[in-house]
Amino acid sequence: MEEFFGYIVSSDEPLFPGWPDDSKALKSSGYRPAWPLLAEEEMVQRKTLFTEKLGKWMQDGFLLEFHNRRMLAHDFDYVIDYQTYCTAIGLETRIYAFAESEAAFSKYSWYPHAVFLGYDCVGDNSFDSYVFWDGLTEAELGAHGLRQNEYQLFATQADAERYRRLRQSMIHQGKNMEDMGPEKIVAVARIKG
Repeated sequence: MEEFFGYIVSSDEPLFPGWPDDSKALKSSGYRPAWPLLAEEEMVQRKTLFTEKLGKWMQDGFLLEFHNRRMLAHDFDYVIDYQTYCTAIGLETRIYAFAESEAAFSKYSWYPHAVFLGYDCVGDNSFDSYVFWDGLTEAELGAHGLRQNEYQLFATQADAERYRRLRQSMIHQGKNMEDMGPEKIVAVARIKG
């Protein structure tokens, strides 16, 4: 059975001042800064929802990091509540789902309202995108027979796996790259509506 990993809620707003909001990857990818309420200054008003999220993560065994790490939530009703709250206070958000493969999404009621974005190579500790943070250019990827789709992800699981091998080879050759835990290949979908 295909494993389903969880959800994130993300925003089009920069998570931190100075976030590269004009970068090609941020504008065109399916990814945006995760869990936008972490960055809001009116934390007192949002403390209840924040505490609820923290509690759910701790129950699920996650360690919360106050960075742009995509710690996943497992409770879809909670994710909907989070998004509804964000909308009520004027934050536009999107919901993303992560699984072992595209096929894993089909068993969920939201599946008819989802757009499959592609495959990513993420850090197992955070589900943050190595493809995004490694910042390899189109030419660098092309030299290895890789091409990203319109969402800056890979169209196939096989291409994402080839990226993982390329990344490991580059690290072995001494290239300094992000370390967010062992690489994991994941399918990514955006849930509409």
